[in-house]
Amino acid sequence: MASLETERLVTLLVRETGWSLEYVLGMPVTTARRLYQHLSYQRAIDTYSTASNFAMMLANYFSAHSKSRRFKVSDFIGQPPTEGQYISKRGDTMTDKPKEATITLTDGKTYTLSPMTVEKMGEVEDKFDEAYLTLLQTNRMKVLGFIVYEMLKDNHSGVAPEYVAKHLTAKIITAKAKEIKDLIGG
Repeated sequence: MASLETERLVTLLVRETGWSLEYVLGMPVTTARRLYQHLSYQRAIDTYSTASNFAMMLANYFSAHSKSRRFKVSDFIGQPPTEGQYISKRGDTMTDKPKEATITLTDGKTYTLSPMTVEKMGEVEDKFDEAYLTLLQTNRMKVLGFIVYEMLKDNHSGVAPEYVAKHLTAKIITAKAKEIKDLIGG
């Protein structure tokens, strides 16, 4: 079962955009996150706009009945949401082309890694019964090995997770750490 975080992300993207579930699940994680951030920000603006109408009435009412103070909308509902509260300033953008990288395992073969998608993220969560972001923070080699397997299985269908685990070393992961990190959206 995918984590609640992942389910919320997918549900919001499908509901708000009208895109198919298959389309959203096939998105690179960084693209899905950026869309989620933008949609969350837009929803916060809409909510603030609606609440500000009511807050304006309250401000007018209390200002009319106060001899010493003029009330403002922000006195009741705070400041409007800012983009920085919702949208990460990282370098990736929704229009970036998904990156690909290669990795050479101890069998001497070079494999092409695809970007981590929301669907692949869910597979990792299902395998370890833990939220994807939590798994990334554990730095467990078994988790990293399965993530690498998920990223190469699209381009190399005959490879099993056990095979990847057998031929993937800490040295290989360390050498490819930046490229792998970029692909997994970390």
